[in-house]
Amino acid sequence: MTISGRKVAAEAIGTMFLLIGTTGAGIAGMALSDGNEAMTLLAVSLSAGAMLFVWISVFVRHSGAHFNPAVTLGFLVSGEIELRDAIAYVISQIVGGVTGVCLANIMFGLPLIQAGMTQRTGASIWISEATATFGLVLLIMCLVRQNRSIIAAAVACYIVACHWCTGSGAFANPAVTIARGLTDSFTGVSLLSIPGFIAVQLIAGVLAVGASRILMQDID
Repeated sequence: MTISGRKVAAEAIGTMFLLIGTTGAGIAGMALSDGNEAMTLLAVSLSAGAMLFVWISVFVRHSGAHFNPAVTLGFLVSGEIELRDAIAYVISQIVGGVTGVCLANIMFGLPLIQAGMTQRTGASIWISEATATFGLVLLIMCLVRQNRSIIAAAVACYIVACHWCTGSGAFANPAVTIARGLTDSFTGVSLLSIPGFIAVQLIAGVLAVGASRILMQDID
């Protein structure tokens, strides 16, 4: 396997476990808490944060540990990754995410693929996703220039917080959004809601790159 292949594999594996963490925790949380959504959200947020901390720590020196097309787009816009590599990253992230959801479904005795039925749309949802994604990409772009060693912990803490303080559930990730359209569990999203999510996530990611350039111009 070439270096490029290892990077692609790292992106797929990291994204896969992120989706196992969120989807699996959502299914288990609803079952174990007798449908208590607050407890389930707590389980999902902590599981997502833990998975991010672990796999970013493992793969940050391999691929950069993007696990997120919006983050990859940010690095592409900032000139830190080539278009060919960015495309390979995004494909691997989507494949990894879909695989993670399918594995979570299987592990809890659900059909391999389900159509998400939860409608998540409207101005409040889109603003939530834009805000969560903007903050995530800005956080990463700033820390890359200041202190890479704390990126795993910072991203994990940020995502846990955003699960609670945004109205959308803080997907903040197009690959996560696509994958979660394939489960009709607590973390699922209807297929019709996906385009709006992805649009605001990508726009917010690009805006975050511009903001990071302004804020970090004296640090480069």
